[in-house]
Amino acid sequence: MEQGHGTAAKLAALRASIALIGQPAKPGGSVISFGVPAIDDWLPGGGLALGALHEVASGGADIEHGVAAMLLSAGILARLPGQVLWVLERPDLFAPALDAVGLQADRVIYAEAGNAATVLLTAEEGLRHAGLAGVVGELSGKLTLTASRRLQLAAEQAGVTCLVLRRSRRHDDALFSEPTASVTRWRVSALPAPRCLPIRRKLLGWPGLAGGSTWCAVGAASRHPGLWRQQMRRVISIFLPTWPTDLLRRSLSDAMPSADKPLVTAMHDGRRQVVAAADRAARVLGLAPGMPLAQGQALVPGLTVISATPDRDSRALEEAAGWCLRYAPLTAPDSPNGLWIDATGCTHLFGGEIATLTDIVERFGRSGIASRAAIADTPGAAWAMARYGAHQTMSVRPGETAAALRSLPVAALRLDAETVAALIRLGFDRIGQLVDAPRAPFALRFGQLVFRRIDQALGRVSEPIEPIAPPSLVSARLAFPEPLLTPEALSHVIARLTDLVCAELERRGEGARRLDLIFERIDRTEQAICIGTARPTRGPGHLARLLDEQLECVDPGLGIEAMRLTVPLVEPIGFEQPRVSLMGDEDPGADISVLVDRLVNRLGAPKVYRAAPVESDVPERSVGRVGPLSPSVGGRWPKNLPRPARLLRPPQPIEALAMLPDHPPAQFVWRRHRHRIRHADGPERIGGEWWMSDRERSAVRDYWQVEDDDGRRFWLFRSGDAVDPVTGDLRWFLHGFF
Repeated sequence: MEQGHGTAAKLAALRASIALIGQPAKPGGSVISFGVPAIDDWLPGGGLALGALHEVASGGADIEHGVAAMLLSAGILARLPGQVLWVLERPDLFAPALDAVGLQADRVIYAEAGNAATVLLTAEEGLRHAGLAGVVGELSGKLTLTASRRLQLAAEQAGVTCLVLRRSRRHDDALFSEPTASVTRWRVSALPAPRCLPIRRKLLGWPGLAGGSTWCAVGAASRHPGLWRQQMRRVISIFLPTWPTDLLRRSLSDAMPSADKPLVTAMHDGRRQVVAAADRAARVLGLAPGMPLAQGQALVPGLTVISATPDRDSRALEEAAGWCLRYAPLTAPDSPNGLWIDATGCTHLFGGEIATLTDIVERFGRSGIASRAAIADTPGAAWAMARYGAHQTMSVRPGETAAALRSLPVAALRLDAETVAALIRLGFDRIGQLVDAPRAPFALRFGQLVFRRIDQALGRVSEPIEPIAPPSLVSARLAFPEPLLTPEALSHVIARLTDLVCAELERRGEGARRLDLIFERIDRTEQAICIGTARPTRGPGHLARLLDEQLECVDPGLGIEAMRLTVPLVEPIGFEQPRVSLMGDEDPGADISVLVDRLVNRLGAPKVYRAAPVESDVPERSVGRVGPLSPSVGGRWPKNLPRPARLLRPPQPIEALAMLPDHPPAQFVWRRHRHRIRHADGPERIGGEWWMSDRERSAVRDYWQVEDDDGRRFWLFRSGDAVDPVTGDLRWFLHGFF
């Protein structure tokens, strides 16, 4: 009897231990129930464990797009308070579908990772921030046991729920065949429609739209110490063709003639006066720098002439170079009418290279300064494209410098006028001709300058930029007795520099919005990395970590002898008392700006955003992107018009068989696979937006929600109303998945 009683006690203790293993690891065992006994009774604790890792995948043919799994994940997180980080591998998620299940647009921050390894790394970064309600990572690759353990540990420590949405292009892929550290695994499928849905027209629209139109709407493990990644140099050249005259119009606006009246500056050239600079109106009339002033006055009677002030123009150019520090840490004047910006690793903070160039030109234009800008691999190539390129802003792709320069005139090589004239007399009027010509005869006649300029433009010879450093900026510099080579040593210096800079920012009552770290190598060249913040901050630990993540972009060469940290962009910030809980630890609250900073500096500003409703009839225009910390724009997508969970951009053409004008397709072919339609709902007619384009004035789309024999639901549309040929060519397209 005693032996049987002891065995029963051991079995009871073993059952209790197993039950504890099944419980969520988060203190308190918080769960969220589904309200369905058939599901809750099978889950430990009677619901889905919070602060843990869960895997979700769709069943059947929906495994590729994961619509059912996505809607389940959104429905779960909609019941939790706080912000949600949704990490995308493919940007095909359609925000109105999340809003329809209760997850509002202003609660979701999207991060486009681009590949499976970055998805896992970004999701883990989000899980370490306790201010989030949850993290969703859409993963098309494998989820290894090691990666899942990292996610599970991060979820437990921060108490943030993690849902990994598994996707695969192979419909027979066994996603759950390998073990992981997930607490639960879900396979979700949509039930087929029980009956044929009626065909009906939808005439509802966005409230307030005139005209009554219808409304539509893992990398961290691979970062080994000492492994450097070479980053392609990118240099911006800004050309200010009328810099002296533009300055005069700005400073002496009341005394200057209107912009359509010619204006020149004059200076002495020996015993005569010549035109030093001419504005656009004067150049149109045939005036140019270097022309005798008397000749210019004879050509243009009543010409306005102002004495040239080259010293003042040069100082103003240096000030403009200091103003350009908002874009990159290495800027310099390019006398007499240009600027240099070494934008290596910085353009992603402004939306890319074209967006950066456009912003530069627009800012100069608002100040009354005419400008052109170009970016290329070398200063010489950027200089040539800024002055002789076809457009006001030009971006030469990395590695395409030689092809871009071949068709430019030889004057684009920064040669003096006499050399250019001599080359043209010899029949060499294009750079490509000089590149193909033998060098020895030219060296005898012109020296080494011509081909040195060619080599500099093509990147064969280094051409450093001597940057300026305005004394008003918050800055700290440390020099070393011995050159530094290892990432660990550089990281230690970064920590010291951020402490020095943050102490000065605290004294001034300011916070950093951008930091530039410049590495001075022993070969007299410089490299730089720059970071930005979503809000002004002066936390040394946070800033040091952001800089450390960019160290792999720095090549120390033979060694780094000094490092300089500057803060080109600051904003006032008050003194805040840290919020402390009753337990004595600091309460991080819901402030997610630290997380946003890390994501933006890792993925780029365009890849981190929130979705916002846009009043538009066209589905692909109904969702806009705003900053991840932007205030809510208000407005909601109409709930009475269902929208797909995945939207294809652009719509993909299909072959459909349908009776005209208003019958749904009986079948369609997509990706060489035939889908037979079992149920259909529609049409929903969407008219073109005439104010966007004249081509849309008569354009019409008729949308249908259809379900095939396998239970998959698609969003199809036909271009045209099948009555008036002007409305469309009657082609069919697949636009989304339900």
